[in-house]
Amino acid sequence: MPVRSSLSLLAPTPALIVCSLLGCSEPRSTATPQPDAGTVLTQGGAATQGGSTSAGMGGAAGALSSGGSSGSAGSGGSAGQLTVEAGPPAPPSAYVTTDDLSQALASASLNMGEATKADATVTLDLSTTYQVMNGFGASITDSSSYVMTKYLSADALQQALVKLFDPTEGVGLDFLRQPMGASDFSSVGNFSYDDGNADPTLTNFNITQDLKATIPLLKQSLAINPDIFVLATEWSPPAWMKNNHSMNGSGSGGGDPGLNQADYQSLAQYFVKFIQAYAAQGVTVNAVTPQNEPLNGAAAYPGMGLDGPSELSLIAQDMGPAFKAANLSTLIWAYDHNWDHEEYPEQIMSDATAAGFTEGAAFHCYGGDPSAMTTFHNKFPTKSIYMTECSGGDWQDDPFANTIELEISSTANWAQGISLWNMALDENDGPKNNGCNDCRGVITVNSKTSAVTYTVDYYALGHFSKFVRPGALRISSQSSNGAFNQVAFKNKDGRLAVIGHNTGRNTITVQIGSGASAMNVSVPANAAVTVAWTP
Repeated sequence: MPVRSSLSLLAPTPALIVCSLLGCSEPRSTATPQPDAGTVLTQGGAATQGGSTSAGMGGAAGALSSGGSSGSAGSGGSAGQLTVEAGPPAPPSAYVTTDDLSQALASASLNMGEATKADATVTLDLSTTYQVMNGFGASITDSSSYVMTKYLSADALQQALVKLFDPTEGVGLDFLRQPMGASDFSSVGNFSYDDGNADPTLTNFNITQDLKATIPLLKQSLAINPDIFVLATEWSPPAWMKNNHSMNGSGSGGGDPGLNQADYQSLAQYFVKFIQAYAAQGVTVNAVTPQNEPLNGAAAYPGMGLDGPSELSLIAQDMGPAFKAANLSTLIWAYDHNWDHEEYPEQIMSDATAAGFTEGAAFHCYGGDPSAMTTFHNKFPTKSIYMTECSGGDWQDDPFANTIELEISSTANWAQGISLWNMALDENDGPKNNGCNDCRGVITVNSKTSAVTYTVDYYALGHFSKFVRPGALRISSQSSNGAFNQVAFKNKDGRLAVIGHNTGRNTITVQIGSGASAMNVSVPANAAVTVAWTP
């Protein structure tokens, strides 16, 4: 007889309270919801999914509006107030997301014991471990904080933040990459923390713009999840520090240095003041990178070309000593650009002084291959590695598959954390500041209806962030089927998680482990699965 897990993704109650992986909600509609059956465990034979074919967390409940009501599903997720009791899911459990979100982190059936025929077998070796994981998330850009605070009521904002950051009632995002000043996503155009005339002593330094919405949102998010790791990245220093006297680009391409030679020390102190100002507001900046995309100096939005030797000098002679003098524990990560120029951080790590101040390297996904991170690791095994930007957008042919494959391939190539791009944008993919015209946020906030749509990126991130907590170790795992890409982790509490993606065109049975303790799950074509359990 099937034994039903105590976790039911959409289990009905007499009061029509709908419980899911992310919590419980009371539908505003009088229609009876179609419940998901939850994870079903069977001993031997075929696994069966009882109940209906509801979308689990996605689709059925629709987009979350500022009033808490539900609307059309679109590409979004479930709605309503999240009030599930604390505690991790009861092991073992499996969750599936299809690329069309007809199932979105929906609970799936598990068959215990050896499968009669498995299309893919995943074998784990817990004795072989790799990097320590730090988190998964995105960026609360100025545009993100603007749309979330302008278009959502206080209650709706709290609900959205819980779904984003709460490890129990949400997906537990725990990594934020925060722009220092304006990026190509800003609600007010270009701004820095010291605009106007040259001010080498930074007398006029201020974080006024961030205090309007970004810092309050960061504090609210940290109250929900204190484990959030905050990385800060500069797109452009104040215009007066640059050779072209503009925050946009540096007047040249190819990574030529755009920073005035006389202002390297001023820029180092700019970082110090930023970290201290955020700390005074209760936000700890755990790490910084000196420059976003330093080889993209010709950008028509805030940016600056900074070639490798210039960043090396900035870290070794200015930022590192300035951080040390100010007793800052904030880490410095080099590079923060695409995989295709791994030699950039390599030259910084090859300098003894710069390497002494540089804890790791950051990479983006827009050029090259994730194997560059393994190349870097093999040369500098004590340095950390992060995938710090990879936006989704209208250019993607299969958005969900693209994001889940990014996460699998990046963590398999030593990335300790992954940040996408904007946490939230409006229905027009903005507000924009002369940059990407069709980038996608993790959530979309409608400026007219206040509806919140949870995009494919939310669910792709959730397959990792919900089950791979800070401090988890990646462990050795092998798949017998090349069409089933996967990666595995062991959390500090001993709980294991395998995240996989069926890249094939047919539904397959995936077996994890062997013998009586083996677990089997059916994974639809082009769908992702997370299986979590405590051995």
